[in-house]
Formats: sequence, structure tokens, C-alpha cells
Amino acid sequence: MLTTIVLLVLALCFVPIITAQAGIQSDTVCQNCGMPIGNATSDGVTSKLAASLGMELCMKCWLSAFYGSVESVALPNIARLGEDGKVLPEQLPAGQGGAAWGDITGTLAAQTDLQGALNAKESAGAVGTHESLYNHANIHSHSNITILSATQEALTTALKTSYDWLVTNITSLWKTAVDNHIASTSNPHSVTNAQVGLANVTNDAQIAKSLVDAKGDVVAATADNTPARLGVGSDGQVLSVDSTQPTGLKWSTPTSGGESEAVVVLTSDRTNATTSFADITDLTFTPLGGKTYIIEAWLVFQSNTAGCGIKFSANGPASPTAYVMNAQVPIGLTLYASDSNMASRAYNTGTASASVDAINSNLLATIDCVLVNGANSSPFTLRFGAETTGTVKVLAGSTLRYRQVN
Repeated sequence: MLTTIVLLVLALCFVPIITAQAGIQSDTVCQNCGMPIGNATSDGVTSKLAASLGMELCMKCWLSAFYGSVESVALPNIARLGEDGKVLPEQLPAGQGGAAWGDITGTLAAQTDLQGALNAKESAGAVGTHESLYNHANIHSHSNITILSATQEALTTALKTSYDWLVTNITSLWKTAVDNHIASTSNPHSVTNAQVGLANVTNDAQIAKSLVDAKGDVVAATADNTPARLGVGSDGQVLSVDSTQPTGLKWSTPTSGGESEAVVVLTSDRTNATTSFADITDLTFTPLGGKTYIIEAWLVFQSNTAGCGIKFSANGPASPTAYVMNAQVPIGLTLYASDSNMASRAYNTGTASASVDAINSNLLATIDCVLVNGANSSPFTLRFGAETTGTVKVLAGSTLRYRQVN
């Protein structure tokens, strides 16, 4: 495209030069044969060399006279050529001393006759001046050099203007095309997933992490390809199907059915140096309102004083329908005192064992409890305390098991 534009510019710029060469001279005729010569409608073509000698000859007559075939045309101071292409001997000037014409001997400075002949040919009247033979106006029909210079300047300006336009516009167009290509997200090269190693990856959207907000949230669907969040339920609730819900699921509290059982384990030792009851942290759960539970515990304990025993109880939901606990607490590996069997019908009550057979030694107490809960739902937690002055400890690994039976 660039080459075509430059050629077109050159063609347009050279029109004035070509037109200027078609100058028209006044009509005249050949002085030998009488043929009209000299303009665009003439049959003959004038000889400019003949014209420079002051003669009006057509080209045919000039060549014939020059080569000696037309004797009627005298060519002043012009030597004719023979058939061998050399100047005829009779047309050579006579010798002017020294060697004969054509016989060059000695040095160039000794050729006085040659120098004389050359000097004679310097006359403008003999062969015409260089300007008359190659007059710029005759050849190009330019009246003066100013026109040619102006044309050259116009051509240079046109070429530079065209070049600048091409550089500016093509660069701009190219940059725009490249920028648009880079910004395109329409896959202009038609790249396939196989070409970039994703042939086995499906084009499916991922579920955003922001969909869920809290521990226990569940992701469910409200319709085809429509995920949604179902918030976490309460302790003891179970997830059940309900077609009336947006997700088709809901959290609910079991109203009847078989037993459900769970076990919790103490993760670190708990100590108490007072006779007041303190929670055995971790050994806890939350009963549901209106439910009945069977509760069991296996508690590994120690006392740092031989005369200091231990006592156990619990705290739980207010206003239970029924609560009863029985604790078996040995005072030695094979010894049980009369007060080692401790029973209670209310939270935070119960007697303590009298002593231990060895300080800082492991003993095992067992607890059996039944809780018939009322309408309230709050944590049920085992508790312990020292019988008297001393420090008692419940060790990690102690276990609580509870079962919901209705």
C-alpha cells in the first residue's frame, strides 16, 4: 500500500515537468528538401545540431549531408566521414610544419600543426558554442533554471508531506489496531481449552466463600444451579427435610424416636482447693427442653492430703422435672466407707468421702444420673470440691457419657 501511494505522488508531481518539455516552435521547412519541420503537426523532425549551425534541416537531410551523401548541402567547418567512418583525407587541414597531419611523432608539445588545428576549432563560429548545442531551453523547454528548481522543490515538499502523512497515519492506525487487539477479550485467535491444557476442566462457576458466614453453616440449593446458605442450628437439633423451606431443609428438635448418645472427655486436669463446688470444665452438654437423659461419668481423681476426701455434684437447666445423682467414691483401692456412696436430688449438693488411702494417687469415682428436663435448655456440667482443707484434682481423660432416651 505504501509503495502504491508513493508512486502516485511521484506521478502527480512529475506532470508539470513532462508537460513543460512539449514546447512548440514556429513552423518552418527543411532548406534542402522543403519538408515542414519544427512542430507537433509537422512530418519532419528538425536537427538541433543543424540549427546550432544556423541551418534549417530535417534530420534525414542532416544525416545525409553529414555522411556525405548529399552534396548540395554545404556544412561549414564540418568534416565528412568516409565509408570507413574516418574523416576524408581531403578535408584535413594542411600541415603547418613538423610532421605531416596524421603522423604524430615526438612529444605532444612538438605537434604544432595539431595544436593549431585545435586552436582553430575553439571558435564559436566554427561549430557553435556548448550553449548553442545543448541549450537547456531547447532540450527541456524550460525558460530558466528557476522553473526547474521550483519544480524540484515542489516535488521534494510533496514527497516529504506524503511521507510524513504515511508515518503519522499508518503509525497511528497500527498502534490503534495493536491496542485494540491487546484489549480484546473475545479470544481473537480462537484459542481452545485443549491448546492451553484445560481440555478436562469444565467451565463451571465456583461457589464463593462469602456465601457462608458462621461455623456450622450449610450450603444447600434453592433451585437448579442455585446454591444458598442454611444457617447453623442449635445444639441438639438435627437437619431434616422440609419441602416448604426455601432450601428444602431445616434444623429441628427431635420429638420422639430412638436413643442418641454422645461422649465428652476432659482435656486437662482440674484442681480445687476449696470446699465449694467448681465446674469440671469440658464435662458438659446442653440438654433439650422436655427431654430425658441418662448420664454416666468415670472420674479419675487425687487428693494431696490423706485426711481430705472429695465430693461431686452437678449444675443444669433450671426447674428440671426430675434430677437424681448417685456417686460411688472409694477411699482406697478396695475400701469404701459408709459415706462413700453419695446421693443427691438437687444441683450443687452432696456429701464428701472422708479420706484417701494414699496422697496424690489415682482413684476412680463413678457417677450415675437421670435428668428429666423441663422446658428450659441450658448446659449441664459436672462439679467437684474438697471435703476439708486440702487440694483435690480431677485428671485429664475423665469421661462423661449421656444419652437422650425420648
